[in-house]
Amino acid sequence: MKYMSAEVVVRGRDESVMEARKKWTTRVLQYLTDKLPELRLLIFLDDTDAPTLKRGIETRGLFSPNDKYYFRRVAWPRNVADVLRTINLTAVESTYHYDCIVYLHDSTCNSEDSLTMTVAHELQHFIQYGFNRSIWAWNTVVTNLPMPTIDALGLTWRDIPIEHEARIVAKQASEAILGRETTAKYIEYRKSQRLTNKDAADWEFIQRIDTTQAYGCVVQTQALFRRLTPVRNELQVALNNMKGLPDFARLDLDDMMGPQRR
Repeated sequence: MKYMSAEVVVRGRDESVMEARKKWTTRVLQYLTDKLPELRLLIFLDDTDAPTLKRGIETRGLFSPNDKYYFRRVAWPRNVADVLRTINLTAVESTYHYDCIVYLHDSTCNSEDSLTMTVAHELQHFIQYGFNRSIWAWNTVVTNLPMPTIDALGLTWRDIPIEHEARIVAKQASEAILGRETTAKYIEYRKSQRLTNKDAADWEFIQRIDTTQAYGCVVQTQALFRRLTPVRNELQVALNNMKGLPDFARLDLDDMMGPQRR
């Protein structure tokens, strides 16, 4: 099924389940249709939870650009990889069929409220990537800091502006599509599950979000980097590790943090 620049691929054997998941996804696409960039997007709804794409038991999905550089940095399951690209045995390079992918685990897709919030969250990352790529890239550098550094700084997902914004949009979409009461019940349920303490704290944060308040992702990113001055060297290492990706090749910490003092 195609919708605007997005194609939805649903894996499964139960036709009624697959149709329901397509319908739920389409509603989110319709809600965000005027905001989506003109890039080729694959939304892949899996019929399993791919272990190689789990960053923790609380992981529900992911967004990633897709080309010859990004593709090899993700341990895609075979069923996803085969949709993303075709290997050309007679050519030097493979053909990449999509510019970006939103992937959801099977467990995420089992209910409309879960799928709705997760698709909206990941689509917001697609929007960020499409329209403000440098800010998306700078935030991604921060998420690639070593975990001990992140823990020492006390950083959580809500401290990363593109993640903060994605949580706002996910809640907005759910309230608009499913209603405030259903959204509130789902958030309370996820909080009560306490898959991890960090996950519970994240849902507590989402519960407190006022979706009518504006959020400036650019301004907040600049503020975050001021906070990260003590770990500038670690940021440089994280950035250097991503220089092989074109979206990061021209990033210079001096532009975001000013020249380093000697």
